[in-house]
Amino acid sequence: MVLTAYWPRYIIRKKGGAVLEELLTTEDIAKELKYHIETVRKWIRQGKLKAVRINKKEYRVKRSELDRFLAEKQAE
Repeated sequence: MVLTAYWPRYIIRKKGGAVLEELLTTEDIAKELKYHIETVRKWIRQGKLKAVRINKKEYRVKRSELDRFLAEKQAE
């Protein structure tokens, strides 16, 4: 696997180049959903949105996890 950085997104690729997963920053998600970045961080802290912590305030969220979260949110 290779992690390729394309600001501001990150993409996990197989050795042959096929995309396995897109990783999004909290900023990406906030812009896409038109929410404040602190709201996205709150969802992560509450466990509603699963993420990997990069440092104190930075997280990465898989695109598939964001899709799951949005589907669950719509079902409410």
